[in-house]
Amino acid sequence: MYVLVDLGEGEIKATRVLKENIGVGRSKKGSPDTFQEAIFEQHPDIEKVMKLLARELARCDLSVIDAQETTEVFGGMLLNAVFKQSLLGNKARFRKVVFDKKIICHSFNFISEINKK
Repeated sequence: MYVLVDLGEGEIKATRVLKENIGVGRSKKGSPDTFQEAIFEQHPDIEKVMKLLARELARCDLSVIDAQETTEVFGGMLLNAVFKQSLLGNKARFRKVVFDKKIICHSFNFISEINKK
C-alpha cells in the first residue's frame, strides 16, 4: 500500500508500507509505563526487528498453543543472551534506555528471578 508522508516545509513523499504498520502513532504523552515500552520507544530498530520476527514466525502456520510455546522458547533464548551479556563484564556493550526509578526495581526483580532458577 502506498501512502503520502508530509516531510515538512511543503515536501511530500510517496512511500510503500505494510498495512499492519498503519495505525495510530505513539503519543508523546510523557514517559512510558514500562521498561519494555521505553526500550521500543527509544530504540525503534529493536521494535522493527521484533515485529519482523513475529511476522516471520506467524508465516509458519502457528496455532495459539504453538505461539505460546514459541514465546517460551524465545524467552529462554533471551534469558540466555542476558546471562551471556552479564558475563562479558567490562567488555559488554549496552544500549542506553532512559527510564525512571522503576528500572531499579525491575532490574533487581529480574536478577532475583534468574537466581531462583
